[in-house]
Amino acid sequence: MPLFACSRAIFHCGAQHRAADFIFMPEPQLDYEQHAGFVSRKQYRRLMALTLLNTILLAGFVIGPTIGPMVRSQWRQFQERREQRRVEKQQAAAIAAAKAYVAPVGQVIYDEHPDSAAKLLAADPAHYRIIRQARTPYFAPRPWQPPVELTHLPVSPWNAANDMAPAAFLGTLSLPSGPKKLVVIYVQSSQRMQEEKQLLADHQLFRIETNRGLIARVISDLGARSPSTMLQIGRPGWFSSSATWTRNGENDWEHGKVDFDMSGLMRIYAGQVDPADPAHFTIAYDCDGQRGTIDGWLRTNDRIEMALREGTVVHKDPQGRASVWELPKSPATRAARASGIP
Repeated sequence: MPLFACSRAIFHCGAQHRAADFIFMPEPQLDYEQHAGFVSRKQYRRLMALTLLNTILLAGFVIGPTIGPMVRSQWRQFQERREQRRVEKQQAAAIAAAKAYVAPVGQVIYDEHPDSAAKLLAADPAHYRIIRQARTPYFAPRPWQPPVELTHLPVSPWNAANDMAPAAFLGTLSLPSGPKKLVVIYVQSSQRMQEEKQLLADHQLFRIETNRGLIARVISDLGARSPSTMLQIGRPGWFSSSATWTRNGENDWEHGKVDFDMSGLMRIYAGQVDPADPAHFTIAYDCDGQRGTIDGWLRTNDRIEMALREGTVVHKDPQGRASVWELPKSPATRAARASGIP
């Protein structure tokens, strides 16, 4: 065998032997250290708490700018509802007391007579006052006494902001087979003096004009008011009184003399429910010393109708919500007018 062939055989045989050793040589194994996983309950709770806190902070960051005004609005509405319930409860109690109120017979509600009005004001200044719309000058020798009115009734007001006028009647009226309804009759009045043209240099003449009327309303249990009905007593200037101020000496008005020509002065008393008719009430008055009566009735649709027994209606609107009445002049007034006294 040639040497080259022998060498090739030996190389081939050795290569097969190394290949066999490479193929069948076992590979080394890698061992990993293994630990059993375990999370304690405390750690889990802490993880959940942090997750919840993160969620809350994220939500606050996202909706915080809008939820603040909404919360404030809800709180304000809650306070308003609570205040409204308190007012409604107070109002319901006041209306219940007003329904149960019975005015004393003969109680003076309104007085235009200067002497008796001054006595009322001096005897009970806590319950009587001068009417709010009185525009009269001051006469130094003899001051004029404007009309006085009762300040309030001994019941809680259900709407003090609007119920400033005295009530000539306060009570319940009812139609046949109907519920009892609270009815209030207010007295509204004004008085002013107008200086006439001075004819003589030594005296001044003032015309005294007094307007008075009754305003009737029906009040519901919730405090709602029906449309008002008005009765005006006397046309402007019909029963006009006057004051004459005469000076003393050349220019001494302070120590002069004041004379009053008074007519058509009214005094109104507290109204009463008719015991024979639950829908009817009466209000007594006197004018120049003569007694009279104002009648009132509850009609359908919460309307109050009023009339003077001794008077004459001179105007009435088609809806029956307003009327003007004239009172008959007393004999003393007619005699004074006939004698030429201004």
